[in-house]
Amino acid sequence: MTMETDAIVNATNPRLEHNGGVAKAIVEAGGETIQTDSRIILESCGQIAVGDIAVTESGNLPYRMIIHAVIPTFDPIHPDVSARQLRPAITRILEYANISEQIETLTIPAIGVGLFGFPVHACARDIVGMELQ
Repeated sequence: MTMETDAIVNATNPRLEHNGGVAKAIVEAGGETIQTDSRIILESCGQIAVGDIAVTESGNLPYRMIIHAVIPTFDPIHPDVSARQLRPAITRILEYANISEQIETLTIPAIGVGLFGFPVHACARDIVGMELQ
């Protein structure tokens, strides 16, 4: 199934290593160029901070780009802290999409659900509840 969208969002770690979950599937489908682009970003910028983003080409995937959002691992003991760390990533994704002339449509999955451990309802609330200032 192919999505009609200009860009997709991928949840990732500060080292931009796409070796598990959806990130791994994206690289497997899109080709090694996605991981190679990520390594180049890492070499030039260093590790990406939690809450920040990195943008790569989409390789063989039918999108213009992939926005990689560095998100925290959910802490069930401190869920509010986890949510506060996730929100800047959502904001940066939306800000980037807003200023990019290449993005008219954007697909944001429930980033953080799965390997990062966010409950679906918390993740959805943070994504849907964000407003661009």
